[in-house]
Amino acid sequence: MRDTADIESWICAIGQAEDDLAPYLKQWERDRSQPACLALAGFLLGSAITRSKKQGRNEFWADRDTQYAQLQNWVKSAVVLEKLTQASEKWPETEEFKAAISIVQ
Repeated sequence: MRDTADIESWICAIGQAEDDLAPYLKQWERDRSQPACLALAGFLLGSAITRSKKQGRNEFWADRDTQYAQLQNWVKSAVVLEKLTQASEKWPETEEFKAAISIVQ
């Protein structure tokens, strides 16, 4: 498993500084490189973001409910599922993609 602590730290920092995460999430959506896809899969596998409501949420998201909800909705979106599915087909030897798909379905 790849280290995803930095990814979550960056997203939390952006969520503290910005009211709208959409431009950053859109950029991640567009990047179909293996490292970007692995980062997304690792983030989903190592984060509490896919859990419902606030369970497992760290303190960096305090007072940033809107941004946390935006990120939760995004990781469960059809776009993210499509990105992971395409990555799994392109790099079938990478088990992280299949595991992440099972989380967001």
